[in-house]
Amino acid sequence: MNFKDTLPGVFLCVAMFACGHARANMLVYPMAAEINSSREEATSLFVYSKSDHVQYIRTRIMRIEHPGMPQEKEVPAGNDIETGLVVSPEKFALSPGTKKTIRVISTQAPEREEAWRVYFEAVPELEDDPQAGGKQNSSVSVNLVWGVLLRVSPSDPRPALVTNGHHLLNTGNTRLSLIRAGNCDTTCHWQNIDKSIYPGGSADIPAG
Repeated sequence: MNFKDTLPGVFLCVAMFACGHARANMLVYPMAAEINSSREEATSLFVYSKSDHVQYIRTRIMRIEHPGMPQEKEVPAGNDIETGLVVSPEKFALSPGTKKTIRVISTQAPEREEAWRVYFEAVPELEDDPQAGGKQNSSVSVNLVWGVLLRVSPSDPRPALVTNGHHLLNTGNTRLSLIRAGNCDTTCHWQNIDKSIYPGGSADIPAG
């Protein structure tokens, strides 16, 4: 059985919901990031303008429950210290041809690795922006939503993997990437799995 700890920044999630003609008026980089609580408390994301007009951007934070499992779902989370994750700035204006640096801060080291999604959405205006003047920005003709996958690892990672004969169980506190599993006697019959298992999650052992 081969498994390894996964490396940061390997997944991409981009959701685009459009009405009419859609084109990317902004880019977000990187599409996946990780905060390693043993070394850092924050990471940076960059939003690039691809528009000739000022855009107003709003962020949303979602906590991913049961990541990597069939019952995986996203739950809205507030942008505050008690939630455990803060995005700064939460809302901002993006001038034509500019780049905006966004800080994502982990306010507390989790006991087990967590998965989050940070969404960036272009909106007609910012409610608290005095320059918006109640006028709708004509450059926002579609609703673009970029979703960045963010993982926050514990300060003391303890990988552990056990089996009950039918499943592989992650009993540690950090995500594991299972490469393949082998049924061995005098020789080994290997089967690829290529699945990430989050703490408390499991993967089926292939038959044969």
